[in-house]
Amino acid sequence: MSNIRENPAKQAFKNREIAQSSLRQKKRENLLSLKRTIEDDQIGLTVSEIEESAVDRKKKIYRFNEKQKQAAIQAVERKNNEKAILDALFVFCHSNPLPVLQDLLILLTHPNKNIVQQTLTVLINWTALDSTYTKNLGSTNFIVLLEQILYYSPNEEIQRKGIILLNNIISDGGELRDNCFERFKGFISKTLETSKSIEIIRACTDCLGSLICSEPLISFSIVQIVINIFKKLLLSNDEQIIYTCFIGFRYYFDRDELISMDEMKDIIIKLWKIITSISSNELFKEYACSFVIILGAVSYKDSESIIFPFLYENEIIQWLTQKAILYNDLKLQKACFYAIENLCVDKIYGTKYCSLLDETNAMKIIINSLVNCSNGIVANEAIKAFINFFIACGDDELIKYYNDFTFFIALRNCINETTKKQLNLSLLILRRVLVKRSDDGLSIVSILDTSQIYSSLLEVKKKSIKIPRVISLIQEILNAYINEENDLSL
Repeated sequence: MSNIRENPAKQAFKNREIAQSSLRQKKRENLLSLKRTIEDDQIGLTVSEIEESAVDRKKKIYRFNEKQKQAAIQAVERKNNEKAILDALFVFCHSNPLPVLQDLLILLTHPNKNIVQQTLTVLINWTALDSTYTKNLGSTNFIVLLEQILYYSPNEEIQRKGIILLNNIISDGGELRDNCFERFKGFISKTLETSKSIEIIRACTDCLGSLICSEPLISFSIVQIVINIFKKLLLSNDEQIIYTCFIGFRYYFDRDELISMDEMKDIIIKLWKIITSISSNELFKEYACSFVIILGAVSYKDSESIIFPFLYENEIIQWLTQKAILYNDLKLQKACFYAIENLCVDKIYGTKYCSLLDETNAMKIIINSLVNCSNGIVANEAIKAFINFFIACGDDELIKYYNDFTFFIALRNCINETTKKQLNLSLLILRRVLVKRSDDGLSIVSILDTSQIYSSLLEVKKKSIKIPRVISLIQEILNAYINEENDLSL
């Protein structure tokens, strides 16, 4: 067998570029939705007025029969009995309001503030549940009605709920999102500067977070305006506001547009100061997860190898591999694996980072994640971190593992579970480590047998008949196995 160390960092860097689109989509699917629901105001029907069998007290689920639903529809359509309207709104908090959506919107102008509040609650919870309701709002005069609430309502609670509804609309993206933001961007900006209500500021911050996270992507010029607002909001002492900012930054760094390195560094340092000041373990895990994903995204984009020295000088790299990954939290570990997989293949500093990783327990955690395979999502990120490390690391790091049984079990799981591209890289790693074992007089046959890699290779060969490169690598390894077996039998 020949040595496979033929510019692996360059190869891994190219693979990283090819994977950009799918990586972005996967991260977006796993990011937190900023849609909100709220408890209904319990105005109107009481539990005692509903059939006892139709109530799940613990889950706060209320079931209504057709007679009650029809009565609710009629009450909303007629609008002449406030008590009946409030009873109807309670029904529509728990059953489909789509048939009377237009009538509900008219109730937003009702003089009774309780009716307006409960109507907003209905719209908030159903737009949070199903984007169908958002799409139907797009064909109404919804924006005009919402404008009356946000700009002119003297009631703070009504205004707060109006902003929450706006947030849910923005979260669903599309044309209605764009129209709403264009109409209310001045309101949001001014409210953030002047409001004394922390609840209203939180709701406005959520709107901006949803704007960045929603599809299709908004223009980069608007994103930059939002990011500048987030930088100011980071000075807030409110945990929810800061967390929403972290989520927004995650999406910001995930965009295709080039972001200046100076801006990247400025944001990272601001977030880093918050991370290092947190005393609560639970809060740390929530913030740290977003921060680590940002580190991974920055490393992914850094084709000039500028960001690694910056992270190292500020001891962020050390923190990632010595502290963050050690937390017993799957979500944070997954984020760490993502960051590690990108840092390992830095075309200048990748090998240096691999040596730093090797000095900690980080690689043991990654290997154990692959050996256990208890969580598919985490294991998927661990596979990529594992592959990139052993593609890019030097021989000094490699020889520490070439006699480690758990390493071969992890590698076997990579071979069994990876994509075509990752399979090819896994086989390259296997060939490389077997070359080192052979050069040092260690058996190939014994490790392939005990780790069950040999049987895995035979299975993969059957499935990969149309992938010449994979077949060639497998056959080369199998030939080495057979040759050693023949030598042993002599």
